[in-house]
Amino acid sequence: MFDVLESGLVLCLALSVMFSVGLDLDFRKLILTMEFGLPLAKGLLVNLLLIPILVIGCLSFFALESAPSIAILLCALCAGGSTGLLFSLHAKGDMIFSLSLFMVLNLLSLILVPIYLVFMVDFYLPDDRVSEPLTIFGAAVMSIFWFQILPLAVGMSVRRYSFGMAIKIYPYSKKIANISLVCLFVGFAITKWQSLVAMPLLSIVLLMAIVVGTVLVSAVFGPLGVAVGRSMVFVTVVRNLTLALLVSDRVFDDAEITLVILTYGLFMYIACALLLLITKRLKV
Repeated sequence: MFDVLESGLVLCLALSVMFSVGLDLDFRKLILTMEFGLPLAKGLLVNLLLIPILVIGCLSFFALESAPSIAILLCALCAGGSTGLLFSLHAKGDMIFSLSLFMVLNLLSLILVPIYLVFMVDFYLPDDRVSEPLTIFGAAVMSIFWFQILPLAVGMSVRRYSFGMAIKIYPYSKKIANISLVCLFVGFAITKWQSLVAMPLLSIVLLMAIVVGTVLVSAVFGPLGVAVGRSMVFVTVVRNLTLALLVSDRVFDDAEITLVILTYGLFMYIACALLLLITKRLKV
């Protein structure tokens, strides 16, 4: 029963998040990215190249089963989670840079994720589930078009033709997204707790190690002592779980993959909370 509800919650989450981004997206803000040439290039390098390389290296070293491998790979490929902006704000990061990096990562991810999946995901599928590259690419592209690009375009259209309406709708759309995400976490905790408890120790350790590795790699390029650095760290550590869950639901339809993604999200948010405490203690 929850599997059907879970699919609906994932779609609701994807639609509401991207609709909210569209309502709030002002292309004039993208011009501001030109002010952050080098930091932005570092952020893109870390998110789109170094983090995937780190994850692929870990997956190659540890012999995980198919489902957790695909879930971890999806988390690595889907960059730019919106909660990273909230953590950046509380950490006194540079919010113009945070928003710039977030917007560019989201726009690039819509293009790159299907391409990445074609080249990478078959390595982690069992032999009886290996799909044709065009099948994976087509499923990913159509999912992203219907549940990411289309609601983004609708939100942008509302903002363009009725800015006042966009301002009024935005808080409600964000609230729907937040409620959907909370319901996903709570629903899985209630219905899948046995699977969570039974999750192999190696998978849990690897999830924690990858989250820590993401923090360390991003901190090398974005020192916590400066505002732009803090923004880079938080925007990088918070992956786009909405996109990861959407691709998981529409392309693979495997409850175990969804469970691992949500478990990754739990460790990810714990890491961000600890980082936030560190920045508060450092009084940066």
